[in-house]
Amino acid sequence: MLAGPNASAAPAGSQEGATASAGIVSIPVTQRLEARSKLRVPIRCTVICDVVTTFTLRLPGPNIGPRTLPGTLDPAAPQDLVIDLNAAATQTLKDSIGVSKLKVKVRATDPATGAVNLARKTLRFKKP
Repeated sequence: MLAGPNASAAPAGSQEGATASAGIVSIPVTQRLEARSKLRVPIRCTVICDVVTTFTLRLPGPNIGPRTLPGTLDPAAPQDLVIDLNAAATQTLKDSIGVSKLKVKVRATDPATGAVNLARKTLRFKKP
């Protein structure tokens, strides 16, 4: 489960940019993210794996992050990285959709084999 001060795990849902995949781990986003107070990014592993997820929300002015969140993912119970933004950060994101980006990096380790894979994705935003 991915968790942290500004992020938590939630059940899978439909999401939006192209799939970033690297072996056992992937970030299956096919469109732009909607600019809202709760950002959801799906993180998937093909086997049970230990993950370290790092994200940075690039905004005009100060960025949010980088934040690093450890966790364990099971292919039978997919999880989303959920980033909760406060009102000021949400308004800044909505006011600067064209220049804002969410950068996500996931490092996954298969505990059974020791194999390590990396997936990176830079996501853009669309208007709500």
